Amino acid sequence: MLLEQETFCAEKIQTIFQSEIYTDAPIHSKFLIILQTIFHVVSHEFSAVRRFYEDIAIRHLVRRLRAGIRLTMIYTIFGITELGVLKNEVTATQVALILMTIISSVILYCITSRMISSKPIFNVSFIILLHSFTVHILLIAEKLETQIITFMSGVMLLVALSLLLPIRYDVAVTLLILYVSAYLLSSWLPTVLVSERWTEEGYQTKSENEVYTALLVNILVWLTALISGIQLHLWNMLRYKFAFLYLADGVHQYNSCSYLEQRQNTIFKELLPKYLYSDSIVRHRLIESVPNQQETFIKQLSENNVGILRAELGNLWQFVNCRPGVERFRLLHKVFTIFGHLCSRMGCERLDVGGTAYVAFSILDTDKDEHLKNCIELGLVMCYAVKRLAHEYRIPLHLRVGVHSSKTVFSALMGTIRPRIDMFSDDMFIVEQLQSTSIPGRVHVADSTYNQFKDSIHFARGDPLQLVRSHGRTQLLDTYFVHPRSKSAIDSRMTPKDIEIALRQSIDNLDRIFGRGLQQETEMHARLDHRFRLANSLAKSAYNRTKSHEPPPTHPDIRRDKIFNQPEEHTQNQLTVQYLAINIEEAPEEFREQYQITPLNFRTMRFISSEAEDEYRNPNSTKFERYALDSDCMIVIADMISLTVHLFLFMTASYLLIKPSKIKLATFVILCICFACPQLITLLLFIQATMSPSISDEESGAEQNVKYFHRLFWNTSFHECLLFFQTLMPTLFLFLCQSLFFPGGIRHKASHELLISLEPLVYMTHLLATRSRFLFRIISLLSSALTFFLCGLHTFSSQETPCDNEHSSADRNWTIRLLELCATLYMIWTGCRENDFVCRSLFYQRRACNKQHANRMRMIEETKALSCCLVPERLYDRLNDTDPTNVDEVHQISPYWVESANAGVALIAVTNFRSSAFGISGDADHVIKLIDKLNQLIGLLDQLLSQSVFQELDKIKSWQHYYLVCSGLFLKHPSNSTDLRAHLVALLEYCLLVLHQLTGFNEQHFPDAQGFQLAIGYHTGPILAGIDGCSQMAFNVWGDTVSVAQTLAEYQEKTGTFNQILVHEMTTAILSHQYEFQAFDKLVLSTENPEAIYTCRAKIYA
Repeated sequence: MLLEQETFCAEKIQTIFQSEIYTDAPIHSKFLIILQTIFHVVSHEFSAVRRFYEDIAIRHLVRRLRAGIRLTMIYTIFGITELGVLKNEVTATQVALILMTIISSVILYCITSRMISSKPIFNVSFIILLHSFTVHILLIAEKLETQIITFMSGVMLLVALSLLLPIRYDVAVTLLILYVSAYLLSSWLPTVLVSERWTEEGYQTKSENEVYTALLVNILVWLTALISGIQLHLWNMLRYKFAFLYLADGVHQYNSCSYLEQRQNTIFKELLPKYLYSDSIVRHRLIESVPNQQETFIKQLSENNVGILRAELGNLWQFVNCRPGVERFRLLHKVFTIFGHLCSRMGCERLDVGGTAYVAFSILDTDKDEHLKNCIELGLVMCYAVKRLAHEYRIPLHLRVGVHSSKTVFSALMGTIRPRIDMFSDDMFIVEQLQSTSIPGRVHVADSTYNQFKDSIHFARGDPLQLVRSHGRTQLLDTYFVHPRSKSAIDSRMTPKDIEIALRQSIDNLDRIFGRGLQQETEMHARLDHRFRLANSLAKSAYNRTKSHEPPPTHPDIRRDKIFNQPEEHTQNQLTVQYLAINIEEAPEEFREQYQITPLNFRTMRFISSEAEDEYRNPNSTKFERYALDSDCMIVIADMISLTVHLFLFMTASYLLIKPSKIKLATFVILCICFACPQLITLLLFIQATMSPSISDEESGAEQNVKYFHRLFWNTSFHECLLFFQTLMPTLFLFLCQSLFFPGGIRHKASHELLISLEPLVYMTHLLATRSRFLFRIISLLSSALTFFLCGLHTFSSQETPCDNEHSSADRNWTIRLLELCATLYMIWTGCRENDFVCRSLFYQRRACNKQHANRMRMIEETKALSCCLVPERLYDRLNDTDPTNVDEVHQISPYWVESANAGVALIAVTNFRSSAFGISGDADHVIKLIDKLNQLIGLLDQLLSQSVFQELDKIKSWQHYYLVCSGLFLKHPSNSTDLRAHLVALLEYCLLVLHQLTGFNEQHFPDAQGFQLAIGYHTGPILAGIDGCSQMAFNVWGDTVSVAQTLAEYQEKTGTFNQILVHEMTTAILSHQYEFQAFDKLVLSTENPEAIYTCRAKIYA
């Protein structure tokens, strides 16, 4: 999540095999296309491997190379020494070869200690092989005994295997010593290629072709060893590379998840008050991407333990309009940042900002009087800060503050779109009345507050306040004003430097929340996203179009060139490796331990003991994964090609040794055809079935049969069985050759010598099936060994026991052959085991990386959901589409704000909520029930807003019993004047739909009661919108347009009008062509003169 990541090769292979050219091509053309594709993949991966080893595995290659040089020196010294002992002479050519080998080996050995690049290492490896092979040919050219030539062939085979195959140096040296010791102790010469018995049977003449035949057979053995070694070495390098890159990506994903977790914690601090910050239920509700149907989260706070402050700024819009353009954003942000910083200093928390109103609260568990004192001191320092701002900008800005202690407060999580924590209390109304009747620059409190602090704070008596409570009763409340000269308030005032620091910290906090800026974590996270965009072929062209302002080219060749000019896969791998090398010290211990063991800790027992062992070699591959280079299908194809080539080489070696003629030659040809044709047909069918597009489920008949074969060839068990039987093909072929081409079958001595000659080639077959499980390979290997052992035992038992001394050494051949067989089996077993370990390592790292990737994708979605609780989703998308590391937008407030000159604002108020919830009974259960009903109503409004027809509308917030929706905030460039008011029509349609849905809601939730009543204020005009403050930040809107909409909604509450949409006269002029408006009243709004307001009755249908 795993995210479907297609590599460049996988994309190219998929395009080729799904094209019409491949589908319509004849069988021979398809075969050529397949070969060209495989050649392209191997060439591309060789380039990636070379660059990979330049950064990672140089030391590993140098160790293997130096081990090969040491083995070459041992081979040369042993071989030349034995040659001189047997011939009792050493020629000048042999002396020159000894000196040349020793000198060149010493020089190369010294040079390798300074090698830091992979290209010279590979070159030196092949130079050593060519040098050793040259020595071998020169020795053969001396026309020495064939026994010595065979002995040198066996030693060189061990050297080649140790250099090319993944076998440890100590194992290769041990095998070499065992092989030489067997020769010296028994005087037995293994693998007799030419003898008198072959001549007697007419299979080979004793002529000059003797050396020629031996040379050809040795070349075939060499080719088989090279094919085996190159294939295993290539796949092991590729698997090392992929395993390490999965490890690097896993670390990268882990670090990215840590960064996302930090962002989430920062967002939680902004969304949740301190008393709910650690609540897991609230956290889970906030990150849910799908609206939940669970009960509303409601928590009743302790009595007399909550202090509430409400302040309202007078002349705010006049204060903001004194600055042009972006300066207005900065000015509004500055005001609320100062308020937020003072709120944190005084031990309070911000609850809400609604237009010109600022609401804060204080909750302390230790001292019930301290929280109210904090609110009073906060009001004093806020009044002082506003006076400083008014003096600085020469604008009559003032602040009215009301403070009160609430007896019972209910905290609830409201809404599904941008949910937020809100507080409900009957004392909220008292706070609003205290604030509205306060004197500018003073803090207004009730008599209960005065009685608590009259000994520590100076008060001045205010006018009595007549309150009409929610239950309809009238209450007379004595009020007081706090003296502004409080010592603690003076000590908490902010200096200009403090304000500058607070502004910078608030912007930095926003940059951290939305992943912007130049922090190291942000930069690395952006690089990872950038790399994933390039790796995803489907996102390449879209990403390029967003980065360029030019229209996309129309010509297909131009588009293809543009895609191919993207950074190659090895460039992305380089970035991953560099990132891992830089950040490995910060990685978890499990990643750090695996990284520090070169090249990988592939012998991990944690994998074997984990549940991943059950999933090993049984992946549920998708149609995209089968094109990946390290997928099972691609590995099986490569294994089958190697097995096919090996089978042809084995047949050629058999022909050179048997030399059949006439009828036996025809029999040999038929036998080869019977073995080769099924191998080729199976290979072609497998490639066709695995690489061709899948057959859809709707197709039937013959196409259903094709689909059945597709599924069969994709099956993992079928892969195992196919490779198992193909590795046994040479064994069966050799057994049939022994039975058909010699008199007496396998009892004949020449048949036994053919078995001895071709036995190493058969054993090497079992190294080629890299995809097969370790257990299956061992079973097939033991099957071949057991077959040859039984054949040799049958040959030995059918012959008479020799009495002369001529065969005394041959009697001991069984002991030496058994030693040689054990050595060969141990070598093959070691190579198979290490190959299996590498496969397990790759599987484990891929599984761990996919798990980390899925975790990262989940956290990205959660982070987006949390971020959209702070800001509208369209603003989040706009912030996410821009470059997060753009220096011009770093530490700037403008990206988080927007201005619209033609916006629509609708404020929906539930007019009877307070009277219904905080009525005469005052029962807590009744209040909780009504809050839950209100939340369900807000959820219904959110559900209506999420419809596609209202995609131009944005929910700003819901607070108390109000719901605010705006339109036209994030409009694209309009093409005509009709587009300018389309969003206004959508907003009004939304209001009409809300009134229509209210009836059904009340019938469902209030069958025996009156139900909720709504009042909607609608207005159009310019507004400012953005994120304000430095703590508990939120997205809000400001402007006269918002104030007028709020006044229209509150006017209906005062007059007792409900379920109506009140609009300004200006709105009727804009929308009169589609709606019918009726005069309602006159009201003093933004001007000092009364202005006409109207109700929207119904839509006019044509």
